[in-house]
Order: sequence, then C-alpha cells, then structure tokens
Amino acid sequence: MTSNVAASIKARLLAQAKARGEEFELTLVRFATERLLFRLGESAGRRRCVLKGAALLAAWLPDPYRATRDVDVLASGPSDDSAIRSLMHEICSETCPEDGLRFDLSDLVVETLRANEEYSGKRAQFRAYLGKARIPLQVDLGFGDALAMPPQEIEYPTMLKTLPKPRLRAYPREGSVAEKFHAMVELGTQNSRMKDFHDVWALAGAFEFKGPSLRKAIAACFERRETPWTAETPSALTTTFYQNPELETRWRRYCTASTVLSPPPAQFEVIGERIIRFLGPVRDSFLHGTAFGFSWTPGEAWVTAEEENPA
Repeated sequence: MTSNVAASIKARLLAQAKARGEEFELTLVRFATERLLFRLGESAGRRRCVLKGAALLAAWLPDPYRATRDVDVLASGPSDDSAIRSLMHEICSETCPEDGLRFDLSDLVVETLRANEEYSGKRAQFRAYLGKARIPLQVDLGFGDALAMPPQEIEYPTMLKTLPKPRLRAYPREGSVAEKFHAMVELGTQNSRMKDFHDVWALAGAFEFKGPSLRKAIAACFERRETPWTAETPSALTTTFYQNPELETRWRRYCTASTVLSPPPAQFEVIGERIIRFLGPVRDSFLHGTAFGFSWTPGEAWVTAEEENPA
C-alpha cells in the first residue's frame, strides 16, 4: 500500500515539475521539506522550533519563489549533539501515511556551526525516501538569538492539495527583513548572498509593513549582533552599490540559477531602487534618533497615517 502511495505521489510531483520547468530533484526536496515541517508541527518539538529562512517564503508568497535545500529554524533548549539527535528522531517519528515519505535517520549527521560564538548553531543532515527516490535533507538550527516580536502561528501551503497542511510557529516578516538587512550592512560589497536582496525586494513588493514594528525588529537584530549605526551610509543603501560591475555579474548569475523559481528583474539597479526606498528611511531614523511612525505601501513608499487613510 505504501509503495502505491509513494508511486502516485511521485507521479503527481513529476507532472508538477514538468509543468513548471523545474528540476525534479528540487521538486522532491521541496516536497520532503514541506512534509518534514508537517511532522515538526505535529510533534512536541514544535515548541522548540521557529521556522525562518527560504522555506518560510513559501508560506508568504503565492507562487513557488526560491527553492532551498535546507530548513532553517530558530531553536531553544539543549543544543548538544545528543539533544539534536533526539529532536530529529522526535520529529521524524511522526507519521503521515498519505504522503508516502519515509525519513531515514540511520546515518544522521550532526555538526556544529559558528562554534565559539554567542550565537551558535547545529546542522542535522539525513535522508528521506519517496519510494526508491533518495532525497537529501538538511536542517540548520540556530541557538542564542532573540526575536523582537513573538513568533506567528502559520498554516504552510501544500504542493498537493490532498495532503494535510503543516501548522507551526514561524518568524515574523519583520524579523526576516531585519536579519537580511544586517547581512547587507555587515558584508557590504563582499556580500555573496544575492538571495537576501531577492528576498527583501520580494517582501517589500508584496506586503505592507508598519514602521514601528520593522524599526523595532531591526533595532533588536543590530543590538544583538553588537553592530552600531554610523554616519556613513551603508553601501547597500547607495545607488553606486547596485551599479558595481562585479555585483551586477553576480546578480545576473544568481537570476539564472535553477533554485530561482520566480526570476526577479535582471537589472540589479532595479532591485536596489526598491531596497533603498524601503530600508533607507528606517536607517535614517536610527541615525537621527527619531521615531518611525510610517506605513509601507507594497512596492511603493512609506506614507503617513493621513496619506494611508485620506479623509
């Protein structure tokens, strides 16, 4: 029975991949990630994990956007290797016969990330099987960070509508923007994380943001990482940054990657225009020590309450 379910699921996923022009391997990883999140949401481990990163974007944006080969979570509780092994076994022991997946932890590998830092992490690597199809999975667990806003309870979309949806705790959008903005400021022109620019551009284009909430999240992120604000404008908030030939080349290469399912504009300057409009005024409020009581209109600009709700 299980093999029949797996074969049926695999055929449906293959049809999806062909329709989207997506590599079948990535489709399988996306599916296994979704079903792992379902098991996380059903397990006692849900209290310890808050979903973040690229996998979370699938819950926010309506179309497949950017594929990822790993799951990122903010974790709490014990962080030694044995505790991580127990957590993974706890999550993967949850069953969902309807999805045909089997998670194999016989060769589970746990390693330390960012060792000897206050904000540290663990990486768990293992496999899932859909029939005979072998699917590598990776879970990155960060410990020691803090959220300025409480996690949100979300319902995660399913690739196949007949399957139960994952329900779990997730980062607020403001927290995701704050961490990506910090990476932009900290790394400057050495930043190879083109996905962060894509993500911030996409989030700013799709959603409203309340200025006080976003400012609070950014303040907490920068304080936690002991990054001060200076009078010099961060390079990622300048037009010259997005005209840098090396970064432009890096961006065009990123846009053609197989993991980019909804390609953004190929002109890096176009990406920069929105990011500068979105984050520049928030940064200025820190520089001048002022409140930021504006609201962001998706893809457009920050507006006052009067502009947002004209009489």
